[in-house]
Amino acid sequence: MEEGKMRVRKLCIGIKSMDEVMSDFASAAKALEHGGRVVPKEGLYFTDLRAFRRAITDQRLAVLRAIRTSAPESVYELAKIVNRDVRNVSVDLAILEELGLVELKKTRTPRGRVKPTVSYDSINLDIAV
Repeated sequence: MEEGKMRVRKLCIGIKSMDEVMSDFASAAKALEHGGRVVPKEGLYFTDLRAFRRAITDQRLAVLRAIRTSAPESVYELAKIVNRDVRNVSVDLAILEELGLVELKKTRTPRGRVKPTVSYDSINLDIAV
């Protein structure tokens, strides 16, 4: 990699039907059964667009953007950046952490603040037609 250039990390989010999920699972199981290797696909997949929209709301996208662009040192600071109540931002962060979209790191301050971080630069949404 050339000096001065950062590698862009992308997160893939996709929509897969339950049939596609089960087909992928069956293919992986068959490969393992025959001694093959299965390369795990990194990403986050939802079964339909409605499930995606319930999980990735406009407010949660704003939280992700604020974390990426402002690198807040605490949940309180993040809440100020997005102009929202700390409790509501905390709920969104818990959901985003459960989805694997955010990492919450306890800091070594006397109050033990939690610093939200993201490890990617962009999100790619893949919807098969």
